[in-house]
Amino acid sequence: MVGKRTRLRAANSPTKLEWYYAFTYQKVRYYQSGFPSKAEAVDAEFKKLTEVKGKLSRPIARKFVSFAMWLPKFIEFRMTMGKSPRTVGNEARRGKVLAKRFGEITINDIESRHIVEYIAERKMIGISARTINLELTFLRTFFKHCIQNHLAQQNPAREVTNLPEQDNEEVWIPSKEEFLRFIEVSKTLPTAMVFVPWIWFRALTGTRPSESFFLEWKDVEFENDRIWIRPKPGNPIKTRKKRFIPIHPELKPILLAWRQEWDEIQARWWKRNGHNHKADTPHEWVFFSPHDHDDQLKCFLRSFQHARKLSKLPQMTSYTLRHYFISQSIMSEIGLYTISKWVGHRGTRMIEKTYGHISPDYSANEMAKLRVTPDVPSAEPVQGDEPEAGIMNFPLTMVKVV
Repeated sequence: MVGKRTRLRAANSPTKLEWYYAFTYQKVRYYQSGFPSKAEAVDAEFKKLTEVKGKLSRPIARKFVSFAMWLPKFIEFRMTMGKSPRTVGNEARRGKVLAKRFGEITINDIESRHIVEYIAERKMIGISARTINLELTFLRTFFKHCIQNHLAQQNPAREVTNLPEQDNEEVWIPSKEEFLRFIEVSKTLPTAMVFVPWIWFRALTGTRPSESFFLEWKDVEFENDRIWIRPKPGNPIKTRKKRFIPIHPELKPILLAWRQEWDEIQARWWKRNGHNHKADTPHEWVFFSPHDHDDQLKCFLRSFQHARKLSKLPQMTSYTLRHYFISQSIMSEIGLYTISKWVGHRGTRMIEKTYGHISPDYSANEMAKLRVTPDVPSAEPVQGDEPEAGIMNFPLTMVKVV
């Protein structure tokens, strides 16, 4: 757990805001304070937890190691590899499911036939092919780690092929009119002060929700018209590589106006807490929590629930804004490679497979451009000339069936 508290510097002097972390592991309490920012406290807590788990884990005899015995060490290894907490959490949940089937079996005794039987059992109870394939990917990575630690001689999961997945269902994309209606409704919410600029930012950059939560003003370069998305403690981002997104002409005035309002909000915070200079600002997050201006934004779940109910758009979600940006970019005939760089994909395959959907109106307009036959000559034929037979001028109404 990470929290904040105020600490008196001296008698009759202003208070100082500091952050701390505190957690309990195996009935031992760990606590440290004095961090100037929440990000540093979160990073320190993560490092301490990794260190503590590494020290407290006991060595295991390699000869009789079972799947369940090595699973915690594998998850610990994945944490030290710099994977995001969300990714490690998903892998830990898959590992628990797999442990119910393979938990008591010695790792070196697990064969491909056991995995095939497991897949058959999962299909029988209605588990989707996508979920089963993710579990297979987990097993391949798990056995690769076991081979490196001399716990297994082969990777049986590599001998099992993935199940064919059905094509992704078409993802709903709001029209421009529906998107603007959602914006107008959002302006009536109590969180509109932060919520509305955040919606515009997401819809005009295509960023992931977590990337927008960790955005700081130093990442926004108004003079160069670009926004940097960088890996940060607590959010290493998927590719672990920084990228920049050009500032859309419609987004720039919105961000400038929000920056001015942001400064006014922070100035009121300085005055309320007895500070007189900007150096004491508690954070530089572009989008802070609407309920606690001193804290980082984490989500807008309730705001989305209210806005989509009032706007009668039940399918609208936070990720819809990313779909909207990518789809509008495709319909604007921007190259897929350029779009993939903006949204943080390693290539265009994901966009072609998942985000290649476009609105029905746009699709109909594109179909109208298709020409499969020669254009009809504009000049009228000379009287008495026989028209040439062809698909565009054949007198279908005069056909007589004998």
